Amino acid sequence: MRPPSRWIRERRMQRPQTPPLLATAVLALLLFPAMCGAAPLPKAGRLALVLHASGKGETSPASVAEAEDTIRKGLIASGYIVVDEAKLERIRRDKAAMLALEGDAEAILKLGAQYGVSTFVKGAVAVHPSRKNDANLYTATAVITVKAYSASAKYVFSDTVEGREAGYTPQDAQHRALVSAATSMRQSLLDGKAETPHGPPQRNRLRLVVRNIASFQQANAILETCKTAQGAMGAAMKGYEGGSVTIDVDFFGDAGRLRTALLDRGAPLSFGRIAGTTLEAAYQ
Repeated sequence: MRPPSRWIRERRMQRPQTPPLLATAVLALLLFPAMCGAAPLPKAGRLALVLHASGKGETSPASVAEAEDTIRKGLIASGYIVVDEAKLERIRRDKAAMLALEGDAEAILKLGAQYGVSTFVKGAVAVHPSRKNDANLYTATAVITVKAYSASAKYVFSDTVEGREAGYTPQDAQHRALVSAATSMRQSLLDGKAETPHGPPQRNRLRLVVRNIASFQQANAILETCKTAQGAMGAAMKGYEGGSVTIDVDFFGDAGRLRTALLDRGAPLSFGRIAGTTLEAAYQ
């Protein structure tokens, strides 16, 4: 027997409804991952990025320019409209503009209207002196701090990142640290999560195979160059025959770094392919 239509209508009316608060909570949970992944800086309008040396360490104008360029290119590639160099230079020379970038609310409002900028990002770059480490390399640290404000003078973002890298020379270590810090800050500005800086080079057992060796003296000269290369902890000749010498190198870094270190030492070698931990070359 089929139930009467009135009973069916009553049963339908009695079905539990999702409470408004619960529905709101469910919607928030669904949207939460998307909100968490949102970039900290709004993409609407133009963005002005101005970095300067913090006064600490050994920060050169070239270092500041490189850090600024690294961050700017990342922002542009991700869809931000960044103020061009000509307008940015006018902002740098404008005392009121620099006051605005210090967080002065009234100056920010005026600056936004004058230069057509919606978001202001000001940062400080510090590249610290290199220190020699136990691996016969140099270690340096670079620190970048930024603060960002909207054109309505709302404080929207701040972060401090550190890049710590090892290099073959004091300058090499400082440059690597600067690039690491700038890359981390670029990522932090894009999604609020800084990249983990790379640690110091790992110690590896590398093999160098050199062809066109005319004498044992040449083979021994290459061996001595390997021993004295930046990052090398030792080297040993493993074979010499048929105009070819094989040398094992105890080295902090990969085969690519060993190639750079040997070139820095003036080794008369023309390098070929790299296969894992083996580096091939020809004597010139």
